[in-house]
Amino acid sequence: MAAARVSIVRCGSYDRDEVSAAVTGAVELIGGAGQFLPENGRVLVKPNLVGPVSREKRAATDPEVARAVCELLREAGAGTVSLGDSPAVASAALVMRRNGYNNVLPDWVDRVAFDRARPCPTASHRDLQLAAAALDAGAIIDVPKLKTHAYMGLTLAVKNMFGAVVGARKAQWHLRAGENRELFARLVVEICYALGPRLTVVDGVIGMEGNGPANGVPRELGLILAGDDPAAVDAVIARMLGYETADLPIQAELERSGTGVTDLEEIEVLGEEIGSVAVGDFQRAHVTEGIGIGIRGPLARILKGALTNRPLVHDDLCKLCGQCAEICPPDAIEMDAAAGDKPAIDRSKCIRCFCCQEVCPHGAITVKPGWLLRLLSVFRGK
Repeated sequence: MAAARVSIVRCGSYDRDEVSAAVTGAVELIGGAGQFLPENGRVLVKPNLVGPVSREKRAATDPEVARAVCELLREAGAGTVSLGDSPAVASAALVMRRNGYNNVLPDWVDRVAFDRARPCPTASHRDLQLAAAALDAGAIIDVPKLKTHAYMGLTLAVKNMFGAVVGARKAQWHLRAGENRELFARLVVEICYALGPRLTVVDGVIGMEGNGPANGVPRELGLILAGDDPAAVDAVIARMLGYETADLPIQAELERSGTGVTDLEEIEVLGEEIGSVAVGDFQRAHVTEGIGIGIRGPLARILKGALTNRPLVHDDLCKLCGQCAEICPPDAIEMDAAAGDKPAIDRSKCIRCFCCQEVCPHGAITVKPGWLLRLLSVFRGK
């Protein structure tokens, strides 16, 4: 018997009946929803509510997918179904309103706020605190969006659990990791498996490519995926999109630490075959590649700028809302009064976490590769 099961089911639109059929079919392929229910019958559905962007941008888990998961759990015998997340900025209530959740979710789904944290120490992070609502859940159902991520390459099932870090604490953890993506990936992996989501259902009907996780380009993929291990789900999606382990810090950390199931030979893929849904032209996010130069001093600083990505503010799109400055973990962004209150980025402070790009509600911040990184990409034919 395979160590993990992942199903892939086609779903061509967000039509309610089609989504419900796809979600039900995907979960039934891996054994049915009943096996994932806790004895106390209380389940928490954890979507990706990235920020206060509109539903049409396809940055958040679509409410029809969340609804279908909630209804499936109730039909399977769940006594209490709740739904919650902690967006990087704004409240979950505002994000749900912007994304149409209030018009789609049944009244019997409890909306819970991730506003109170409680200690949840892990092997590498003894002072970690996570949302009490997540820690108190009888079972967590992980419902991520399939999309790119400027810092981690992709944000899928494992990364979605970072949403259990309450509010401003997200920025603090970004600051502690700095520009070390491996350290941040370790944190994300430990959070996911400390919470232990029992079931993952991925919204891949319309995903996001390019400048994710909030301001990329919607991409019709027409898929719902389900799995009993978040690492296995991510491994299947990574292969489907043509990524190697080295491209994705979270996948690399999962393999390094032996967490979850990442070997495709140990994953039973049900429904569609990976090859039949593979995406050959998926547009990746610009992610800085790890290039060791072994040089110190002024030359190292020059090469660092040439070999890394940086956030770029587009003045024609910026609405001067200041959210980028509010969220920036190292306080590297100020609203420059001399420049008409436009955001100014102190490159010496920037840790390239791209939180600013993630929270910008207007798509005014993108990721720009350093000049030498762009040149290397040309030589590699990327």
